[in-house]
Amino acid sequence: MSLPLILWYEPKDTPAQVSEQGLVACCTTLGAAGFERVSCKSASQLLSKAALIARKRALDDEDSRPRMFAVLCGLLAENAALAHLLRVDFPHMGIAAFVPDLHEDTQLLALQSGIDMYFTPNASDRLVVAGVFALLRRMTGSDPAAQLFDAPPAWRFTENAWKLVSPEGQEVPLTTTERAFMLALASSDERSATHEQLLKAAGSYLAAEADGAKRERLSVLVSRMRRKFQARNLELPVRSLHGSGYMFVGPMA
Repeated sequence: MSLPLILWYEPKDTPAQVSEQGLVACCTTLGAAGFERVSCKSASQLLSKAALIARKRALDDEDSRPRMFAVLCGLLAENAALAHLLRVDFPHMGIAAFVPDLHEDTQLLALQSGIDMYFTPNASDRLVVAGVFALLRRMTGSDPAAQLFDAPPAWRFTENAWKLVSPEGQEVPLTTTERAFMLALASSDERSATHEQLLKAAGSYLAAEADGAKRERLSVLVSRMRRKFQARNLELPVRSLHGSGYMFVGPMA
C-alpha cells in the first residue's frame, strides 16, 4: 500500500498563515513520520494534482481508496471553498486547514465546508502531526479492503519487547532503559513523546538527576542506541523533534 501523501496548499499570492519556521518544522516532522508531501502554490494546481494522484493510485492499487490528505494554508474563505471542492471530488480525503482563530463562526465555516480538522497558525508541529495521524486512523478504519493487503516489512518488538527487530529481520537486544524509551515512542498514537514523557518512562535510571542533567542523559542514551544500531549496519529509527522530544520513524508492525 502507498505511503500516505499530503497535498500541502500554500498559495504564493496570499499572506502566509504559518510562519516559515513553523512550516519547516511541520514539513520536517511529517517527513520523519513517513509522509510524502506535495507542495501546491495555487488552487488549480492543488485540484489538478489531487485528480492526477487519485487516478494513478487507483491504477496501482485499484481495490483501495487513495490515501491522500490536504493541508490548507490559505485564507479562511479560500480554505473553505477549496475544502468544499475537494470533498465533492474526493469524499474519502482527509482535510486539515489552518484557521485564524477559534471563534464559533470560524469553526462552523470550517466544519460546514468539509474540513475535518483545523489548527491556529501557532499550532506546534507535534499537534499537526498528531492530527494527521488521527485522520489516517479514521480513514483506514473505515476501509475494510485496506486490511486485505499484505503488510509491508516493518519494525516490531519480540520477546516481550526486549528485542527490536528490523524490517529485514535483524534483532537488536534492548536494555531496560532502552526498552522503556522505545516503548514510550511506539505506544504513542503519533509515535512521538516529549522529553518529560520519556524521562518519566525511563524511571529510576534518571530519577536522581537534576532536570538539565536528565535531558543530557537522555541525549546520551539516544547516542548510545544509535551506535548500537550502527554496529549492526542499521539506522536507529528515532529522530529528534526540534528539541522538544523524539519520534519513532519508519513502519511499525
